[in-house]
Amino acid sequence: MSDMLKSARNWHKFGFVVSATAFLLLLAPFKVDYSQALKEAHILSSLNMDEYQKWARGFIGQNILLPQYPEIGWAEWEKDIAHFLSLHLDFPVTGSPNWDITSIIAYEHAPTNGVMADWYSWVNSSKPASYYNPDWSTARLSASRDAVGITKPPVVRHFLLRASEWHRFDKEYSFRAYVEMDEEHFGGTSSTSASKITTPWWKPLDELTSRDLFEKHGQTALDPNKFIVEGDAGSALKPIDAKSGIRQWLESTGTWSKLTESSDAGEVVLPGMRKNWSELHDRSLGDAIAFMEQKQKDIQDVSLLGLTVPGQLCVIAIPLSYLVFHLFLLLDVRAAQRCLVQQQWLGEPVAWLGVYDDLASVVVTGCSLVILPVALSIALLLRYSQRVPSYSIKIAIVGCGGALIVGIFAVHSIGTIRKRIKFGQMVNPKTNDEDEDAADSSI
Repeated sequence: MSDMLKSARNWHKFGFVVSATAFLLLLAPFKVDYSQALKEAHILSSLNMDEYQKWARGFIGQNILLPQYPEIGWAEWEKDIAHFLSLHLDFPVTGSPNWDITSIIAYEHAPTNGVMADWYSWVNSSKPASYYNPDWSTARLSASRDAVGITKPPVVRHFLLRASEWHRFDKEYSFRAYVEMDEEHFGGTSSTSASKITTPWWKPLDELTSRDLFEKHGQTALDPNKFIVEGDAGSALKPIDAKSGIRQWLESTGTWSKLTESSDAGEVVLPGMRKNWSELHDRSLGDAIAFMEQKQKDIQDVSLLGLTVPGQLCVIAIPLSYLVFHLFLLLDVRAAQRCLVQQQWLGEPVAWLGVYDDLASVVVTGCSLVILPVALSIALLLRYSQRVPSYSIKIAIVGCGGALIVGIFAVHSIGTIRKRIKFGQMVNPKTNDEDEDAADSSI
């Protein structure tokens, strides 16, 4: 039995050598590695410019886009639209509507049709965005649905301002006021009472463009107490806050730190790409990504202590090596277990941590036979997943799974031997079969 445990100890030592090799291969650098550059390229391709517009609009107050009158003042800007509409209609308008105001933003668009050199300049740009401020002196109104028999002041419930599709002016706005008769003055009990409405009547109409609403004039489900006033207004370009550039936006979202790297010479933008700039600077973003991904597949080898190690060997050999040494280790410990039961003799103690009963030895044995092999094998699979053929990954997965299962059985059998050695259990030869079954079920 001692010879069998000594053999198991040697296989365990071999496992430590395999784990050390796997760890070195995991840290070994690729001869050419585009991983960081690809990460930067994918970040650029996934940037959502709608989010940038939303961020830039945060510097603009919606009251800036509304018509202002000195006699009203900034403190009561909600009344501006009512005042404005009253000036253009034959009756006074009251109310404090809710607002749906979307400003038109002008900014440096991403160079989607440019090359990587253009992307580099764009990322570094601190040029502030601008917005188009409506010129209400050019505003022109048109009633989409006229109210019949207006004798009392109507109430503005909702006001919409967004880019117009009519293009009467350059970068013009389209505005729309949803107005209804004030029930208190109108003398009716119409269904327009806000307290009885769960979905505002203007909500589905907001989704219609001015052109659609014009073409469907007379088809909207409005009762005589409701009507819509809409029109367009030109605009003038004005700068936003100086801190509303592309670079500031990237910094505010935490993306900037993913695209830069600090060095003794200062901050380097797109450091991964800069390492291979001669190959990438004149390529489009999509072409650069395709080029780097292909290079990753072509260049699989790593440099280990000055030696070139093929990537497929790293992926396949390590899990299979674990599987082989686990199998031979299991054979030895199972044979030692049977010998221990049948011979009723423990022999001299074996200097192997696998059968030591202290906590540290038990933990090291379990980790070295199960946790460490699986963790290192999975780490290698993830590192090479985009570099080696799929069949190599499949073989490695089978080897890793087999090594895990056999390793668990080996740990189980070692635990049985450890318990018998610790407690010095003797077996009755007449009950060998029953004892062996009990040994198999021990931990």
